[in-house]
Amino acid sequence: MLYAEGASTLTLSLTAHGNTAGFEFEPDEFLVESVSVTFVNNLGQDIATITRDVNGHAGALLFALRDNTPERWIDHIIIVDSDGDDFAIAQLRQGNSVIPEPGTLLMLGSGLLGALGVMRRKMNLH
Repeated sequence: MLYAEGASTLTLSLTAHGNTAGFEFEPDEFLVESVSVTFVNNLGQDIATITRDVNGHAGALLFALRDNTPERWIDHIIIVDSDGDDFAIAQLRQGNSVIPEPGTLLMLGSGLLGALGVMRRKMNLH
């Protein structure tokens, strides 16, 4: 957990070359804060900015992104708390995630249909 006291901007530099990154943001207790999070790739280009109101009564809120652009990875994350109040971040995650190919999804679907067919057949035999 990282606690930022009175900070309005925090930059997280990521060490691994991954296409997925995220963290949980928790504002100072009982406050609603407007937070903008910008994910930046290794070429210094903004991938996306997520802006949300985070309610301290509701607990932490996840900010996460996956970018599958070849030869690029998420290099750093810029967190801007427009209220400039205390906040904490936790559960920083980064790594690589792979989107399944259509063939893989087709095989999975076929296997599930086959299993359902076998279960239905067994139920009808009894």
